[in-house]
Amino acid sequence: MFSDNHRYIKISLLIVILSVLCLYSYWESKRIYVDLEICLANAGKFDGKEILLENYVTVSSVLKDRFEIEQEGKKIMVMGTAEGLSPGDEIAIRAIFHRQGYITLQELHIRKLRGVKIIISIAAALIVAGLFLRRYRFTLRGFQFMERF
Repeated sequence: MFSDNHRYIKISLLIVILSVLCLYSYWESKRIYVDLEICLANAGKFDGKEILLENYVTVSSVLKDRFEIEQEGKKIMVMGTAEGLSPGDEIAIRAIFHRQGYITLQELHIRKLRGVKIIISIAAALIVAGLFLRRYRFTLRGFQFMERF
């Protein structure tokens, strides 16, 4: 499996498999993933159903017993306590959607330091890539990484 025999066929096969997985994810994500835009466009379908909003959900405004959230330009009012929330916080919520244009909060998670975690992950990946490229070099002639001497 890891020999140099048929290297181009193995590389091509891996690229095809990765492409098929990417296409499957693209096609099925619309069925599996629900965001605020989909809920507002199909209000009757999601009325009274529990939804989970977790990607790019930010708090727009905060009042005593409710707050407004925004996800990719779409805004909706959330009925529920807003303890510890301030405008600009990134959150994940589980809530009941109502076709009248609001949702009722069930569970709330404030995503603290998400940006810092992303920066740390990128820095770690760059360090590992740098260490790898220090030891190995890529050759187009053999289309492979070879150890530096």
